[in-house]
Amino acid sequence: MGAYAELWDGLRGYYASFSKERKSAGFSAAMALSFLFGVNLASIVSILLLASGQFIYFDWLFGNTVVLLLFGISDAYAHVRFAKSTGRYNSTDPPQSTTWKRVLTIYAVVTAALFVSAIAVAYFNRVSA
Repeated sequence: MGAYAELWDGLRGYYASFSKERKSAGFSAAMALSFLFGVNLASIVSILLLASGQFIYFDWLFGNTVVLLLFGISDAYAHVRFAKSTGRYNSTDPPQSTTWKRVLTIYAVVTAALFVSAIAVAYFNRVSA
């Protein structure tokens, strides 16, 4: 959790440095991490279900819309709660760590790789069917 807190603090400091409404920097950072986490989780689930051949994407997506919305809301809430637990949620200070950009780069590359992998698995699953 230390790297995640460092990443959140870095994003919060980044948003606070140019945002006119500095109070929203903590929320903006939490939502950015919530989005990345959701994409990672969706990619992993898609890869697993598509690879097993038990997954028809649109049928599942439309059938579970309420579950997905509730998950998105709870994911965002959990990220905000985590951010508030750091004690720096409303801070407008610069980030405490200077290595947060490296952590963000790794997290973004992993997110992109998982997303591309899910698309590749879906494509090959469809081609082979």
